[in-house]
Amino acid sequence: MKPKKTLVVLANDGQARILENEAPGKGLVENEKLAPALVAETEAERRDRRGRSNAAPGMARHAFDPPRSEQEHDEIEFAKTVVAKAEQRFVDGGFDRVVLVAAPKTLGMLRDHLPKVLRDALVADVPKDLLKKRPDEVVKLLEDTILL
Repeated sequence: MKPKKTLVVLANDGQARILENEAPGKGLVENEKLAPALVAETEAERRDRRGRSNAAPGMARHAFDPPRSEQEHDEIEFAKTVVAKAEQRFVDGGFDRVVLVAAPKTLGMLRDHLPKVLRDALVADVPKDLLKKRPDEVVKLLEDTILL
């Protein structure tokens, strides 16, 4: 029987790491580190003035409030970028399973943007921030959840 390859995504609201497991007992190998600089190009587009509206003809003008804060917008864009990178790596690497490990708020954002291919392969999602842990420590912390 062919061993199951697992892609593990570790993330919080500011950074992410993509790790790989070739087969149970082989441990994790880091593949890629992601940082918010990946979505920096969208900042210039957002820094424009907010939209404005007239209260009535000849009356004062008012600026619209943005639907979300800039920080929340950045976090969502970063989550989308992480998911896109994970999907690309998943498809290119021939992986069978996906494990998401992220701070609770970030995990929710990642789940919201998972494409069907990753959603179907998702075997575990863990609401913990393990981003600063070494790969061998991550394996030990996840051994109750999934065999790596």
